[in-house]
Amino acid sequence: MNEKGSVSTEILVVLIVILLIIGITAKFSEITLDKPATSTENENIELLLSQSADNLINNIGTPNWEKYLAGTPGLAISNENEAIIPNSISYDKFLILGKNYRKLVDKNLF
Repeated sequence: MNEKGSVSTEILVVLIVILLIIGITAKFSEITLDKPATSTENENIELLLSQSADNLINNIGTPNWEKYLAGTPGLAISNENEAIIPNSISYDKFLILGKNYRKLVDKNLF
């Protein structure tokens, strides 16, 4: 009976060691698979933020959006000929957008 108990104890120890090895391997493979997914998610978020910022900077928005707080906001400045001045920002529009950010951006841009 002593040999049978010893054999079953050895089998139990071997199973525990095998389960530990399988668990550690599974955890490391999960970590390595999550890194590319997280990297892709970050790249997509950066692209979306860049496009949204470019849209705000290079678009005057819906006419009179800053007065009525309705429509698509835009921060660009237009000259007398209604042509947009590239990469220019109206400080007044920027302040209005900051005060009413949730209403204008969350509802109208996304």
